[in-house]
Amino acid sequence: MLSPTNGIDFEQRFVSQQYGNTMWVYSLFALRVIGEAIRQGQQHLRPTWERGWRSAFDKYGSQEGQQRANTIPSADHAAATRLHACLEAAELTADPTFRASVARVANVTLEWICDESTYRPNNHGLMTSIALLNWHVAVERPSGGSRVRDIAVRRIIELADKAFDEDGMCDENTVGYHNFNLRCYDQVMHLQEREDIHPAFDQRLRPILERADVALGHCLLQDNTIPTVGDSARVRVNARPSINASGDYSRSGFAVIKDERLYLSMICGGRSEIHKHHDDTSLTLWFDGQPLIVDAGSYLYDRTDPYRVSIESSYGHSGIYVEDVDGMMRHDLKKTWPGYASRLDRGPHGDGSMESMSCSYDVPERLRVERSVTVFPNRWFVIRDTTRIMGDLVSATARQRWLLGPQVVPKRLGHGLWACTSEDHVLTIMGIGAFDEEPYRAESFDRYRGWYSDQSGVKHPIHGLDFVGRGLKQKFTTVLHIGERAVADRAETPEHVLRVALEG
Repeated sequence: MLSPTNGIDFEQRFVSQQYGNTMWVYSLFALRVIGEAIRQGQQHLRPTWERGWRSAFDKYGSQEGQQRANTIPSADHAAATRLHACLEAAELTADPTFRASVARVANVTLEWICDESTYRPNNHGLMTSIALLNWHVAVERPSGGSRVRDIAVRRIIELADKAFDEDGMCDENTVGYHNFNLRCYDQVMHLQEREDIHPAFDQRLRPILERADVALGHCLLQDNTIPTVGDSARVRVNARPSINASGDYSRSGFAVIKDERLYLSMICGGRSEIHKHHDDTSLTLWFDGQPLIVDAGSYLYDRTDPYRVSIESSYGHSGIYVEDVDGMMRHDLKKTWPGYASRLDRGPHGDGSMESMSCSYDVPERLRVERSVTVFPNRWFVIRDTTRIMGDLVSATARQRWLLGPQVVPKRLGHGLWACTSEDHVLTIMGIGAFDEEPYRAESFDRYRGWYSDQSGVKHPIHGLDFVGRGLKQKFTTVLHIGERAVADRAETPEHVLRVALEG
């Protein structure tokens, strides 16, 4: 990105993730990194840093350069980082000409951020507002101004009201971005504690974030890591402890049945399309910290990469999907079926002998799909799916999909009966009824499926198992059990579990 002799090549080409890498180039993040090294005493880097900044002066000093910077993907993310870079650069040089050039880049960036037409109410908008607060503290407040502060405060409060529901869950459809938003709001509150910027942060923002803290505690795995649900890598959260109890966040399309050992999540619906995958009805199942049934994660943000497309599509989720749109990404699904709607109908509830949750999606006059999950003591589970096709679909095929964790190996014991062995446990998958079975692993021909990512840029081969049914009205009933050995046949299933499986 940054040449020691020629400065920044703003239009360089990358082997992968062109959009994301271009954003980082225009953000001047590399100059922040080098600037920090200079602060730490590495003065030999100063000529490289100055050449990089001079190429930035040229780029942002031209109308063409500004237009390009303002229209790249994630331009707001780049602008937020660039404004921070300008503030830091001003502390590293006493040259008045150099400082004036940095100020010009900063002012162009500042005015673009303050323009209401460029603001987006999501985590990128939050990042730009935090940059405005830092500008206020460093530049505006010493001169007696408050315009930038007022814009930032208003946007931050409005965004928090919108982003977090009444129960504290974020609207960005993934535990990872719930955590990311909280990390950003932490920056706001730290600034407030240090600089006393505005009373609204204590009076209105703090209670919202306290509810969001509780929601995150429910959504974390027991070891305080983030589960790979949606655009989430598995990373540890140190600031907040896991709450080992079930959580109902159905307003935002997420629910989890959880105790000291079990973690069973369901995602369906949501309040926005931000980071939303084609994942309605998707389940994940973890036990003693081991992923048994997974959501495939995120991998990369490059939608030209076939593995990313697979992981973001229904191929990357353990749900119930119809053939016409199976394998599509979310935005293609919505284009194909404009009337598509989904929701988490009821979050975790029970009477002590069992705990249940349910969800559904539909397209008016075409399709309705319903899923219910019931959890029993002693690690028995019943998943009941129904699909009803009413017309105007090419295929009457539906798939109940199970993606197994990276250390889980399946073995077929009979029709619909699979023993899936992990390091310490055996997950039995017992399908009841008439359907075809389609196992697969790490496919990268014709279609990409059977892949899992728990870290950015890293993918693992996994086993997948689809139960495939055909007909205008179908029922899929599957019993799961976690134990030291596989369940040999239906006769070993407790009567009360079979009753729910067969009668509902």
